[in-house]
This record gives sequence, C-alpha cells and structure tokens, in this order.
Amino acid sequence: MPINLTKRSHKRRITVIRVSVLYPNAAGTKFDMAYYRNKHIPMVKQLLGIACKRIDVDHGLAGAQPELSATFAAMAHLTFDSV
Repeated sequence: MPINLTKRSHKRRITVIRVSVLYPNAAGTKFDMAYYRNKHIPMVKQLLGIACKRIDVDHGLAGAQPELSATFAAMAHLTFDSV
C-alpha cells in the first residue's frame, strides 16, 4: 500500500509478513488458553527476538451460527517486517 510521505507524492511501500497458526477445535479436546497466552507465546516471542514485531492471539468463542462450536480453538498471528 503506497503512503504519501510529502506533498510531492514520494511513495514508499511498507511490506508486512504475517504468519498465522490455526488450532482446530475438535469435539472432546481442550485448549489451555491461559498456558498458551502466558507461557507459550512469551517463549515464541523470546525465540524469535526482534524479528517478530507483534503477536496477536484470538480465542475461538462460537461458530458461524449460535448452535455451532468455533472452527478454531485459537489462532495466533505473528507479524514480521520481512521474510
């Protein structure tokens, strides 16, 4: 997405790499969100160091219709400036 930095319309592209990890929600399984959020994600962030700019975690709460379970128990989205 070009961004206009000055009135002379010099343009610069910003590249963002996003890696998503999806955890399927299956009947009879349990996903420990507290462990994932408090232990696993900090470990991942430490291992990736400054290369990883941001980590977002989504918790699946419900499906597309009220009677359905969420398709995914959790999703993690890791953001990087480059490959």
